[in-house]
Amino acid sequence: MKTPVFITRHAKARGKERMGLTAKPFRRTVEIAREKGVCINNMKGALAHYVIEKQSMMDVVKDFIVYGEFMYLFDDHKLVTVYGVPNELKNHVKLALK
Repeated sequence: MKTPVFITRHAKARGKERMGLTAKPFRRTVEIAREKGVCINNMKGALAHYVIEKQSMMDVVKDFIVYGEFMYLFDDHKLVTVYGVPNELKNHVKLALK
């Protein structure tokens, strides 16, 4: 049985702002990203460097998962925030998801 994801108020606001999703579709997207997304251990090249750079700026965040055009930042089973992946790295995400 998978552990449910807790989504913080901040993450909900960022999901609405950056992804244009309301609560229920955002929750589904987060759960899919948690299952099918790429974690830092499976990234290479420019995408890995970008994520490592972001990770060095964050104290609380433990897991960075990239899925689609967005990066989901988790602390255990709690979604902290969502960032968009820069345009120049979107092809790297597609390759990493294969």
